[in-house]
Amino acid sequence: MMRWTVRVGLAALSLAVATGIWGVKKRFSQRQAACESSGGSAEVCSRLTYGFSDWIDAWGSEYAPTMPSDSRMRLLIARRPELVAAHAYCYFLHRRWFDPARITPDAFARSVEGFSIVRSELATWREARGGLAPCYESVRRALGVEAQDPESLLDRFDAVVVVNPLALGSTQGTWKSLMREVSRVLVHEKIHVFQQLCAPFAERAKAEWASLSREAREEMMRAHPGYNWADPEVAARERAAFLHEKDPGALASVYPECSR
Repeated sequence: MMRWTVRVGLAALSLAVATGIWGVKKRFSQRQAACESSGGSAEVCSRLTYGFSDWIDAWGSEYAPTMPSDSRMRLLIARRPELVAAHAYCYFLHRRWFDPARITPDAFARSVEGFSIVRSELATWREARGGLAPCYESVRRALGVEAQDPESLLDRFDAVVVVNPLALGSTQGTWKSLMREVSRVLVHEKIHVFQQLCAPFAERAKAEWASLSREAREEMMRAHPGYNWADPEVAARERAAFLHEKDPGALASVYPECSR
């Protein structure tokens, strides 16, 4: 699932920053300039462009509440927004979670705060990706980068959560304000992962959405515009994530069978 700026995995949180395009190794001056040109404040950009191990040491336990299934998910921080679209735009377009007429690759890169992908959801993607050449080309033309296979982000894990800090409005403020926003996105996406790995949670979310009155659905849609609420699967997932954001740790007691 995705979390939009415009409403479009760890007891000891482990940060898996990959080498290559996710662990971009450029000189500091180049990285800082790119960050600031994307709208980040000098304070935030200086912290983002130095080692991410410091991020976890300083903020991990405070800003990333422990949740069930943490050990099964990988966390990546995108240092360049265009890489978010390179890996995820065509995948989520294939899943029909947004309208490409409204959300271009560039808009996706700038507005998607984070997303999660579970390995079990990739089967239809593998079958369909050969027919997505027009989407790959739109990513290349819009962003100047080649579209990438999202499966490459998972490594040995069952799921991946990606946070896109430069899509957060708080990058213009202080480091603490950014971390509060990162925590919000991280928790939201971790709930999505747990939901997909825990069948009872997923089934309950679907049943609850189906039983809601029209008024209750409309209230949720008004509070979080931009999602494809017409899709029952998307609607059930998003509602469940928003409901549990404030106390994600409680999911362990609600679904003990999925928390071992």
